[in-house]
This record gives sequence, structure tokens and C-alpha cells, in this order.
Amino acid sequence: MDDSQARKFQKDLNAGLVALVLLAVLERSTEDLYGYEIAKRLQRANDEGRAMLGQWSHIWRQTRGFVDRFIEGTDS
Repeated sequence: MDDSQARKFQKDLNAGLVALVLLAVLERSTEDLYGYEIAKRLQRANDEGRAMLGQWSHIWRQTRGFVDRFIEGTDS
């Protein structure tokens, strides 16, 4: 894989994971981590965000397991 392909893969991967990571950080935070307006918007969507975090975390674990099986050579 040349550098441009690697950068594109990393960019696509990062874009897909940003929301997952952000929701996970917010879930574990005991205080607001962002500006006032962003925090207010996040608070209004807290329950929906928690449900989405659970769904996305499950999807991520399945995807990670699938990829790991091939990377580790345990696909069968």
C-alpha cells in the first residue's frame, strides 16, 4: 500500500471512529468537556447518544473481531 492509500485508509477509519470515541469519552466524563453550546446540545441528546454508543460499540467489537481474525490468521 503506497503512502496515499495508507493516508486515505487512515482518514476513512478516523472519520468513522470519531463519533464512537467522542460518545465513549462523554459517557465516562463526570463534567462537561466542551464549550457551553456544544455541551448543551449534547445534554439534550444524552439518552439517544447513550443508546447509540451501545449500538456502535457492539458493531465495533464485531468489526474488530472480524478484522483481527484475518490479521492474526485465525480465519476459518
